[in-house]
Amino acid sequence: MNNKISFKEFMAGAGEIFDKQVTPILSKMYWKSLEPFTDEQCRKAFNLAIERCKFFPKPAELIELIRGSSKQIEQEKDDKALIIANEIMEQARRYSPGHPLKLNDPIAQHLMTSRWPYHNWATTVLESELKWWVKEFCEAYNAYSATGVPMQLEVSERLKSLIKPQDIA
Repeated sequence: MNNKISFKEFMAGAGEIFDKQVTPILSKMYWKSLEPFTDEQCRKAFNLAIERCKFFPKPAELIELIRGSSKQIEQEKDDKALIIANEIMEQARRYSPGHPLKLNDPIAQHLMTSRWPYHNWATTVLESELKWWVKEFCEAYNAYSATGVPMQLEVSERLKSLIKPQDIA
């Protein structure tokens, strides 16, 4: 946590709600405990503590709330990747390999055009390999999601001259 003003507000608010006097020593100990975490993580932890705790939360409880919400976010990403992988497999089963793959997710679309070209993948993948493909797809999807770097397509200079600059970005 970097923002001392927000931290003092969180501590004062929690003190008011839980009817606890927040002393300078108590505040200093909480500050040290929460220092490794971001302001946003601490804000969420204090809000969750207000919703869930019956007594003024200990630093360990706030840290558990921070780590628990991080795990929940990771679980949601895993779930999203798994849903998309199942959607891809369903389309492959339902339609012929020549039918175009329809995905709303740009990361999945990128993976199914560059890493696993859909037509080739749909015609060669074996049913026995699908569980391993799902695992690999989810790992690749999560890796792309975690980077936060927008995918960029390489375009030849000749094509760049034909396209408006804002279309390339």
